[in-house]
Amino acid sequence: MRVPTWAGVIAAAVAVVVGVAPATYGAARADALPSACVIVKVQPGANINSIAAANGATLSEGDSAARLYCIALPGGANPRALAALQATRGVAYAEPNQPVYLTQAQQSSRAFYQGTITSGDYANQFALNRVGAATAQSISAGQGVTVAVLDTGVDLTHPALAVNLVPGYNVLQPNQAPADTPSSIDSDNDGQVNDALGHGTGVAGIIAAVAPQSRIMPIKVLDSEGMGTAFDVMEGIRYAVNHGAQVINLSLGMDSRSTAVAEALAYATSHNVVVVAAAGNTGTQMPLYPSGDPNVLTVAATDASDCLAPFSAYGTFINVTAPGVNIYSSYYNDDYALWSGTSMATPFVSGEAALLRALHPNDGVGVIDARVEGSAVPIDALNPAYAGDLGAGRIDLPAAVSQP
Repeated sequence: MRVPTWAGVIAAAVAVVVGVAPATYGAARADALPSACVIVKVQPGANINSIAAANGATLSEGDSAARLYCIALPGGANPRALAALQATRGVAYAEPNQPVYLTQAQQSSRAFYQGTITSGDYANQFALNRVGAATAQSISAGQGVTVAVLDTGVDLTHPALAVNLVPGYNVLQPNQAPADTPSSIDSDNDGQVNDALGHGTGVAGIIAAVAPQSRIMPIKVLDSEGMGTAFDVMEGIRYAVNHGAQVINLSLGMDSRSTAVAEALAYATSHNVVVVAAAGNTGTQMPLYPSGDPNVLTVAATDASDCLAPFSAYGTFINVTAPGVNIYSSYYNDDYALWSGTSMATPFVSGEAALLRALHPNDGVGVIDARVEGSAVPIDALNPAYAGDLGAGRIDLPAAVSQP
C-alpha cells in the first residue's frame, strides 16, 4: 500500500446500526467529548485513576482491554498539560482527543439532494453498471460476510437494508440503538442542525447494492452533524473486530494522525479484517486520516467518465478509485437520496472486499487488498494531470471476483 509522509500532514473519513454493547465500551453521553479531554494509554499494570488524580484530571470513559482512557484536564489539552501527563509514571502516551468529521463540508460539488429519488433509481444507477456489479454478483454476492459501517448510524427499518442488517453498537450512547436519527444539537457550530443526517444510511445502502448477501453491522461513531472523536472511532473499530466484522468502512476523517486510531487499525489487520477509508474531499494532495494509513485501502472518487471528481483528494497514498459523483442510495426515514463524495466511493470498495472475502475466506488482508488493486482499471490516461496519483485505477468487480 502507498503510505504518505506524515510530516505534520492531515487526515480523514466516517459510518453505523443496531444493538446494545458491553459496558466496557464506554459510558453514555449526549454528544462528543469536550476538547479538554485527552486520550491516555497506560502501561500494563498502571492505574488510570491514580494517573488522573496526579494531574488533577477527571476520568470520562475508557476501554480497559486496549488500556485507553479519556480524561478531562482542568486547563484543557494544551501542550504543557499534555507534556506533564506524558511524563506521569505509568503513561505510555497521551494525545488530544481530536474531532472526527464527515468530509462533506469540504466539498465544492453537490453533496446531497433528497426528494424525488426512487428505489428504481437506486437499483439501476450508472455507478453499479460502471463497476460491473450485476456481472460480479453472478459469481459472488458477499454471502455471509459482515461489513461494519462506522458512521452516523443507519435507518434500521429501511427496506433496502432490511435483509442485511445485523446487531451493531452505538458508541455515543451505548444504551440506544445505532439509528440514523435527527437531533436539535448544532455540534459543529455552523448554525444548522442535522447536516449529516442519513449519511450512514447512504453508505450502508451502497454496500448492500454491491454485496446484496453481505451483513451490515452499523456502528454509530458520529452524531447527526457528522461529528465524533478519535476515541469514538477507536472504540468503534475495536468493537467491530471483536464482534465478527470482516470488513470495516470508514467514510470519515480527522485532521491529523491519531496513535489510538492507528493502533486500532493495526488491531483490525492482525485479526484479518479489511479496512477501507475515504481519501477525503479536500480536492488536493492533502490526505485526511486514516486515509493513507498502511492498514487501510484508501479510496478516491471518480465521475461517470472515470475522471477524478473535483472535490476528491488525490496523491500517492491512494490505492484505488470508485464512483463518487451523484450516487443514489438509501436515506433517512425509508427514503432515497443523491450523494457525492469520497464517502460514497468508499463503500463500493467495501462491498468489493465483501465479494472477495466470500470467495476467499482464508485470504489475508494483504491478499484481499492486492486483489482489489490488481483487478482495477488504470485511468491515468483519462486523468493526465493526476497520473500516478490515482492508485491502481477504478475498481472492476467482475475482474476482481474472476481472479483464481
